[in-house]
Amino acid sequence: QSITVNGVLIEGFGEKHAPIYSAVPACENTGYRIAKRFFHGGDAVDQKVEAEILAYPAVAPWLKVEWAIDYAKKIQPRVAFPIHDAFLKFTGPFYGMPEKFLTEVGIEWQVLEEGKPTEF
Repeated sequence: QSITVNGVLIEGFGEKHAPIYSAVPACENTGYRIAKRFFHGGDAVDQKVEAEILAYPAVAPWLKVEWAIDYAKKIQPRVAFPIHDAFLKFTGPFYGMPEKFLTEVGIEWQVLEEGKPTEF
């Protein structure tokens, strides 16, 4: 579904959260695209949505790094920035691998500074 708020189109995508564990029931998940530019998939990496800015799921209990990298490659944004990363003490592979593999295919990798506005 979609709605326009103050002239900005907001669209919902997807239905289910990525699988966590076989004994954990599936729950609802909605990804959102705003103004046909920015996409946040929530806790799923199976949506195929065109967007130039991607909120990239850097780490989550259910996530394999390979899935996140392939997800960004599928979306093909101009820029991706990590989310789900606030509790990390060591960001090395969670930032280094996506930066390497995404920049190879022309996707800019940008780590945002907490509390600092960023314009894309």
